[in-house]
Amino acid sequence: MEVEVSQSRIAKALNNVSKVAASTRAGLPILSNVLLRASENILSLTATNLEIAVVEYVNAKSISNGTLTVPAKLLADFVSNLPKDDVNLKANGDKLAIKCGTYKSTVNGILADDYPELPSINENEALGFKIGIEAFKDAVSQVIVAASSDTSRPALTGVYF
Repeated sequence: MEVEVSQSRIAKALNNVSKVAASTRAGLPILSNVLLRASENILSLTATNLEIAVVEYVNAKSISNGTLTVPAKLLADFVSNLPKDDVNLKANGDKLAIKCGTYKSTVNGILADDYPELPSINENEALGFKIGIEAFKDAVSQVIVAASSDTSRPALTGVYF
């Protein structure tokens, strides 16, 4: 895998997906990683904690296709501090070489073979609805006070839709 992508675009995408990867408390170390997948001038960044998943797509110049997982927080922190230039990401085995201007780094990753597959959603059979942002925020704010913060009973920590 080798891609070139704008620093601002990948930094924003990594910021979004690293929040899910950082929230994992599962026994699988790979869940703290972000899955990078390059294909057809698109770089997808995927993170999951086995309860929720986030996938971000970023336009990128694909030099070669491939996949690799790397620590989400480490990559997000590093990329956010790079100059506003094109970032080159090149996977070599289980290592990711990062270049941007005069900055270079190598991050150890894990091959993507062990990363959990996300379930596919059939959009024709899925239940969907649209609601305005303000109406949604108002509705959630009215019921969120009843959700428990005690994680010993996880069924009580959510809001039922």
